[in-house]
Amino acid sequence: MRSLWKGAVTFGLVHVPVRLYAATEDHDVHFRQLHGACHTPIQYRRYCPHCEAEVEREDIARAVEVAPDEYVEVSSADLDDLPLPTLHAIEILEFVPLQDVDPVYFERGYYVGPGDGGARAFALLRAVLAEAGRAALTKVALRAKESLALLRVAGPALALETMYYPDEVRPVADVEGLPPPMAVDAREMAMAQELVDRLSGPFVPQRYHDNYRLALRDVLDRRAAGRAVVRPAAAPEAQGFEDLLAALQASVRAAEARSAAAGVESGAPNPDPAVRPARGQSRRRAARQPRPAPRGASWAPGDPTRSPVRPDAAWPPMTGGGRDAGGLSAPPRPRAALSNPDKPLWPEAEPDGAGPGLTKRDFAAYLVAVAPALLPHLRDRPLVLTRYPHGAAGPWFYQKNLPEGAPAWIQTYTFRGRGGRAIRYVLCHDERPLLWLAGQAAIEFHPWLSTTAAPELPDRLVVDLDPMAPATFTDARPLAAAVREILDRAGLRGYPKTSGATGIHIFVPIAPRYSYRAVQSLVRAIGAALLRAWPERVTLERAVSRRAGRVYVDYLQNAQGKTLVAPYAPRPLPGAPVSTPFAWGELATARPGAWTLRSVPARVRARGDPFSGVLDGGQDLEPLAELLGVERSWR
Repeated sequence: MRSLWKGAVTFGLVHVPVRLYAATEDHDVHFRQLHGACHTPIQYRRYCPHCEAEVEREDIARAVEVAPDEYVEVSSADLDDLPLPTLHAIEILEFVPLQDVDPVYFERGYYVGPGDGGARAFALLRAVLAEAGRAALTKVALRAKESLALLRVAGPALALETMYYPDEVRPVADVEGLPPPMAVDAREMAMAQELVDRLSGPFVPQRYHDNYRLALRDVLDRRAAGRAVVRPAAAPEAQGFEDLLAALQASVRAAEARSAAAGVESGAPNPDPAVRPARGQSRRRAARQPRPAPRGASWAPGDPTRSPVRPDAAWPPMTGGGRDAGGLSAPPRPRAALSNPDKPLWPEAEPDGAGPGLTKRDFAAYLVAVAPALLPHLRDRPLVLTRYPHGAAGPWFYQKNLPEGAPAWIQTYTFRGRGGRAIRYVLCHDERPLLWLAGQAAIEFHPWLSTTAAPELPDRLVVDLDPMAPATFTDARPLAAAVREILDRAGLRGYPKTSGATGIHIFVPIAPRYSYRAVQSLVRAIGAALLRAWPERVTLERAVSRRAGRVYVDYLQNAQGKTLVAPYAPRPLPGAPVSTPFAWGELATARPGAWTLRSVPARVRARGDPFSGVLDGGQDLEPLAELLGVERSWR
């Protein structure tokens, strides 16, 4: 056995030279991926999607993400300068009873043998540990990482178990469904104890084998020798998955037929369909009446005489005050006015440039008109802003931190990311910050998928269907119908909206108890189901250059710090299109270009908010995981 590390065990002035050996080895069968056409092994490239080029190994830099999309680069010299006193030593901290250490802390095992000239000292250390019946809690640096480790007797040698630190082990109290303390029936206890006694015996590891690996080896040996492979009876497949694929294909065909019948490309007006409730949704909820018409409903963009916002307008005093807990600021009463109201934001408010432009005043008035529908979707959600100081056609930049010089009454939420950097995000609870955002030319605002109450736990799952040219909104439409089929079969409600460009966003309200990683894994499984049904239409490819002509299912949007444009928020495109919620019954006739800064206020007055169901509370995701065949560890 070849040693992989040498150093010394140290405690006090004692120095025992030792060598470290791997205690385990991997006997799993590892598959290679081949090109099916020529059986050549697939090679994976170091590829930069931004530069669309392969990256040489020497050009790769190491970095740590300190905030969403913000990195600190770390060089080898930086790491070499870090103090690591246990680099060549196993430093004993204290001696502890072995039975006091929960095995959940163990990470990886090694054998420890004597080093050069250390046989006598090694034998003494082993004898002391065996006589005392104790193990040594130590620190050791392996692969440039310092770990806790437990040193214990293992036959004629010692064993070293590297350990997780306490903050890396999740509290057992976090396990869901634990029963409260309860009395146990004496007769049941006696029967259970009898069963335990019958099955008790010494631990003899040689009794146990990896039967799956042995069977797989037999299959490979038979194939390599040209003999027939004996197959066991097939295990039943996950119920409903193949049926689901067939249903998805049928729903796409049906959606395409409805689109063709509705004459979408001819510009037919949207009908006013009844909203069919998703499975698990009550008829009462589906028949809910539209919300009351918003204040300022008589305004028409481009008409400054009827705009609810005037250049010299001062906002009314804030009522109720703000909150000061959990990172929330408490602003004083606001007094502000819209700055530079006649500044053009959309110089060409029609795609052909024929219509009049839209100004900052028009933008502010639009926000007031749709505020009753928009604000509930922003409340308690940190905002990432996209600002266009020279209008929609000019240069732009993202803004997370509250800019300097912002009014003191703007409410904020302070969040510290993994790198410890504090960011003060804008919060928007009423019309005043909305109008301030208009004054900042923040044309797009992107709320988090989680709230300030539980920033690590999303309460919305999002399926982002993003057509890549030459694919268009028309190509995304039938796939949205297929996503709805998946949600219906899982008993979940989903709510669609246009992206304001060519895509469709489907929001699913969920209970805020799943991690972002878990939600992302489920959305990826939805994308994989679509890709399996239509490999020529759908892509999960992360490299932009490889997505052309297909609809990209962007499951990566389900991550902390990643955001999508808010419902009812405009986009910096000709015609001032708006990311607009719509009912499922409108999917066949939806045309994002028809829903703009000019037309959406009237639509909200007439229809209320089709997206309001997103606010109605969370849903469980276990049925979706079961339907898609996602493994139990997805959470």
